[in-house]
Amino acid sequence: MRLGLRWLTIGTGLMTFAWLGVEDTSTLPVAALGVLIALCGVLLWASAQPDFPPTPLTLSLTGGLIGALGALTTTLLMFVKTAWHSHIAPDYPALMMLAMLERAPSWAAAGVCVGLALALLWPLGDAKRKVEPVIAAQQRPDHDNGV
Repeated sequence: MRLGLRWLTIGTGLMTFAWLGVEDTSTLPVAALGVLIALCGVLLWASAQPDFPPTPLTLSLTGGLIGALGALTTTLLMFVKTAWHSHIAPDYPALMMLAMLERAPSWAAAGVCVGLALALLWPLGDAKRKVEPVIAAQQRPDHDNGV
């Protein structure tokens, strides 16, 4: 596992535990945590695969998976926090959790769009990595020209 992915996973876990202790009923933090957890899970799975090519199809499907799992994870986090705190008035009512589940297809479609955008930008990163050594080699002084 790469070091950056490891720190992202640890940071997401710490943020999740910190969020569980706070009395907050806003949907933005729980949605961000849900997507981060889904992102960490899918990236951990993808990094464990020996041959995971970054093709447009795999990037778009991975984005869709992250989007769909993000909505499901957000709903699960809402349920866990509501059960954990167990107030008379729940932090997240059942209708809010169902509304989050209804958003899973649109979140998956948004993830596919982000994956396609990454697929379009991926060759630019490869081209930059191929051009930089050539430019660096051209800028080195040539000691053999007798100057």
